[in-house]
Amino acid sequence: MMEHIGAGGNSSQTGYYSGAVESMFAVAELFTVLSWGRLSDRLGRKPVILTGLTGAMIMTLCFGLSKSFIWAFMTRSLSGALSGNVPVLISSVGDITDETNQAQAYAIFGLAANIAQVAGPAIGGTFANPTITFPGSFGKIKLFSIFPYLLPCLIASSIALAAIFIGFFFFKETVKRETVNTPESSTRPIDTKESAYHIATAPLLFSVLLPFSILSILNTSMIAVFSLFAYTPVHEGGLSRDPEEIGFAIASSGIIGAIIQVIVLPKLQHRYGTLSLYRHTFNKLNVPGDIEDDGYPTPPIGPMVWFFVGLILSLNRLASMSYSLNLILTKNATPSAAVLGTVFAISHLVNCFSRAIGPAFVSSLFALSAEKNVLGGQLVWVVMFSISVLGVWATFKARDGSLEKRLRD
Repeated sequence: MMEHIGAGGNSSQTGYYSGAVESMFAVAELFTVLSWGRLSDRLGRKPVILTGLTGAMIMTLCFGLSKSFIWAFMTRSLSGALSGNVPVLISSVGDITDETNQAQAYAIFGLAANIAQVAGPAIGGTFANPTITFPGSFGKIKLFSIFPYLLPCLIASSIALAAIFIGFFFFKETVKRETVNTPESSTRPIDTKESAYHIATAPLLFSVLLPFSILSILNTSMIAVFSLFAYTPVHEGGLSRDPEEIGFAIASSGIIGAIIQVIVLPKLQHRYGTLSLYRHTFNKLNVPGDIEDDGYPTPPIGPMVWFFVGLILSLNRLASMSYSLNLILTKNATPSAAVLGTVFAISHLVNCFSRAIGPAFVSSLFALSAEKNVLGGQLVWVVMFSISVLGVWATFKARDGSLEKRLRD
């Protein structure tokens, strides 16, 4: 899109403008997500979710009508500012679940997120420039020649509209009315920043947020550095794979991993307990660093290499169970049901910030390792392994509020 609207003037600058547009979505979300979570504690989940979906629908449609960089920049920024739904949706799951079913519920939530992450790019890639890709049908519609990226945005907006319809008529408010309508929650002025700070720094919740921040850095960094490693030519120590192959490998492993998680996670969580399983799955994030560090300097593209690639992705997806387990621990660390939306908003804030840092850091480190041949080009894996060890240490500092409550009782 940036090339189509002439952002940057030439193709070599397009990536910078494209990155700026996408980054603003995350930046705007960082500034508003806490307010949306807090508002959901006061007014309920349903109005916040429907507001976010409505904003996403309108802004996505407006983004498809972009004819300038400023328009694209503003619509994506507003879309990010209105996208406070993720922690609110997670909070609604927490409202209606307990220890008997929350593992399965959060695993299903993860499956839905993985499907969306695959379907979104697929819709965009398939239906962009429809006058070229579908000349016999959409090619006859002049509007799509003027706005070549409008069709995928129309499809995405239609999905959001369907979600609004379903939410309005079928979604039942999950926050108990006595919690929403108490005088304290509706009339007492609250300093959001101060309150959020005190909630986040409470020892129990902080013990959960610390390993979660490292988990977010590691997981997004692993995907970023694997993509670079797979794309790098063989003679430079990579796999020389096409972007389509890399994307397919990551997407398919994500879907398969999420399905397995729905089946396996509840059973493992019931057998070993949330905190113990959290530590064991987090441990799996150590393995990619070990394998890559011991890999071939100039790997032959053969069965053994693909075995290791599959093993790396499989273990990474197994470790992604830590996300669902962390959601459970976060809920268990919530000081009161009245601030559950705020707590998950804080957790999402930590996640967004960590995900913003991780890929940029390891991508630069990967380039430095290869260019300067630091530690034989293996510096990036050594650093990632060290961070994962720090993360494992942090999991042993984490506490399970539900377990502590049972012990006190």
